[in-house]
Amino acid sequence: MSTLHTNTVETSSGGAVTLTKQSAAKMQYGFSGSDAAIRQSLNVASTTDNGTGQYLVNVSSAFANQMDDSGLAIMTGGGTGFGRYAGGVTSTTILSVRTHDQNGSSVDRECNGASFGDLA
Repeated sequence: MSTLHTNTVETSSGGAVTLTKQSAAKMQYGFSGSDAAIRQSLNVASTTDNGTGQYLVNVSSAFANQMDDSGLAIMTGGGTGFGRYAGGVTSTTILSVRTHDQNGSSVDRECNGASFGDLA
């Protein structure tokens, strides 16, 4: 077995390397359930609390396709609740998120999520 140790990987001309067959999140967020305050983000301009268990995530750089057509991941905090991406206002720049309790009733929950796909 060989071990490779390096501090920098560059192309032969000294530029950044291109990763092939790799996909990284193009948008990542974490916000509180009570007021949608952003706790962590990547490519997120703002979040909006649209009512109990209803949030909008507004991205800084638009996706090439509607975000719920891309790969998505979501996790909610607290209890046995769950989150889902909701259609309707979801677009290339806005992601609509809904959070529910185990009975399907809308509740405020902290959310963490990511979206994968190509940017416009």
